[in-house]
Amino acid sequence: MSRETAKRNEAVLLSSCPILDVLQFAANFECIKFKKTIDNVVNWIMESMEELKVNHPDMNQVTADGAGNAIGSVSEFESRTRQFRGGDIYVDVCIAHQNERSGGYASGTVKFADPVNAELGLVLAKNHKTQTFLMRSAERMKVYQNTAEDNGRDPILRPKPGIDIRWHSSIDEAERGNLIMGDVCQTLNHLFGEDGLDDELLSGEEEEETGNIDGYMYTGDDKMILRQYEAAAGPARDLTKFLQSKGNSRFSYLLYYIKWCLQRHSMRSMAMPQDISHNEGVTDLRNRKKGSVCVYEIDADMDKEWVNDNYAECVPMEECVSTYRSEYVKDLTKRLGLNKNILPPAYGISTLLNPLFGSKKLIVGCCLMTEVQYDNARKALLSRIQDIYESFEPTVVEFDEDSVNSLDEDVSIAENNNHRKAEDELKTFEWYKKQKFQPILSTTMLLSGVDGDSTITRVAAVQPGKLIKLGVGSVSARRQDLPSGKNLADYIDKDHRMDILRFLSDHRTIFPSLFKIAQCEASRQTEE
Repeated sequence: MSRETAKRNEAVLLSSCPILDVLQFAANFECIKFKKTIDNVVNWIMESMEELKVNHPDMNQVTADGAGNAIGSVSEFESRTRQFRGGDIYVDVCIAHQNERSGGYASGTVKFADPVNAELGLVLAKNHKTQTFLMRSAERMKVYQNTAEDNGRDPILRPKPGIDIRWHSSIDEAERGNLIMGDVCQTLNHLFGEDGLDDELLSGEEEEETGNIDGYMYTGDDKMILRQYEAAAGPARDLTKFLQSKGNSRFSYLLYYIKWCLQRHSMRSMAMPQDISHNEGVTDLRNRKKGSVCVYEIDADMDKEWVNDNYAECVPMEECVSTYRSEYVKDLTKRLGLNKNILPPAYGISTLLNPLFGSKKLIVGCCLMTEVQYDNARKALLSRIQDIYESFEPTVVEFDEDSVNSLDEDVSIAENNNHRKAEDELKTFEWYKKQKFQPILSTTMLLSGVDGDSTITRVAAVQPGKLIKLGVGSVSARRQDLPSGKNLADYIDKDHRMDILRFLSDHRTIFPSLFKIAQCEASRQTEE
C-alpha cells in the first residue's frame, strides 16, 4: 500500500513519543488518502505498528465507545489478524463497536454482502426518513407542533432522528417514533392533504421521483414492528451505555453485562410498552406502562395463568423482530469469542475478581461462564498471582523429607513455595465470596440459568429450586461481616456495582497480589 513519505517520517518521529500517542497514530487512518476498505485499513495498522516498533498487545491500552472510525479500525484489525497473530490482543471495549456491527447486521440498518433482515431494515429506514422529513423543515414542524398542541401534549416531543455513527441511535429513533407516532400521522395527513404544504409531492411526474405518502406514513405493520423492535433492542442499547460509562467499578462487570444482554435477547418472550401515541388528552406521552404487553415467540411454552396475571395484553412476535434477536445473539457471540474455552482476561480474570459473583457453582449455574471457561480463568488468575510473588522472591523448591528413606532416597515430593502462596491467597479470596457474606440485593438486572442452561423462557414455568440467579442492584439487607471485619455491602457504589479496587485496597495486606492484578485490569478506561 502506497503512503506519503511525510507520513512515514512522522511514524519515525512518533516512535519516541508516549505509547498511547503512537497507537492513536496507527489507528487513525483518516489522515491517509487511500480507499477505505477493511483490507487497506488493516494493512495500514499492521504496517504502521511494524514501523513504529509497537507490539500487538500494546493495543490493549486503546479503548473507546464505538463512536469513532479509529476504534472501529482497531476492532477490524483485531478480528482479521487473530488467526496468525495469536491471542495477544483483548481490546475489551472495542466490544461497543462489535455490538454496533452485530446490531446493524441483525436489524438490517448496516449493509452487508448478505443481508439477513431486509424487512426490519426497511421499516427502520422509513422511520428515519419520516422523522427527518419533518425535522428539517421549520414549516412542517410548525404544523406538527400545532397538531401536538391540539392533542394536549405537554411537553411537546419533537422528532429526533438518530445519528449514523452510533448504532444504538436506531433504537432511540424507534422509541421516539413510537412515542409521537399518533401526532406524526395526523401531521402527515395535514401535509399531504388537499391544499396541504406538501400536496404537490403527490401530483404528476414529481410523485414518481419523490414517492407518495406511503413512503412516509406508518402502516399498522410498521407500528407493531417498531414497538417490538424498541423492546427487543433495549438490552443492546443498555450494553452500549455500559461500555460508554466510566469508573473503577466497571471493569469486573464486562462479561456480566454482555451475557445479560445476550440472555435477554435469547428469551422466548419479552415485555413491550403500551401504545398511547394515538390517545387524545394524554399530556405526557412518555408516561407509558413499560411492561404491560407480552410479546412471545410463536412456539414458546407459555404459562398462560402467569401471563394473564402480569400483562394487560399478549401478542405474537413479528418474524423480522424474532430474526433480529436470534441473528444478534449468534453474531455477537461469534465476534466476541464467547464460546471459546479460554476467555480473554478482560472477561475471565476480571469476573473472578468480583466477590459478589460468588463461587464456581453460582457463576457456572447462571451461565456467566461454562465450567471449562471458569477452570481456565482460575488457572490464569493463579498463574498471575504466582508471577507477582516470584517477581519479589525467587522460587524455592521445598522437599517433603518424610518421603525419603533408604529404599527410595532419590525420590521426593517437591513443592513450589510461591505456588503455595498464590494458592493460599486465591483460596482465602474465594472464602470471602461465600453466600453468608453476600448482601441481599434489590435486583435491577438478573442473569439466570437452569443447571447451566440459559435458554429459558421468561414466561415459562420453572421448577422451584432449580433456577440459579445472579443479580445486580442496590442493597436491601446486609449479611455477615467478613473475617476482616468489613462488609461487602459497603463496597457497592451508586451504580449498584462492586468497587473492587476499594475493596482490595482495604484488604491489600491479605490479598497483595490480587490488588495489583485488579489495578491492571481496571486500567482499561473509555476514551472518547
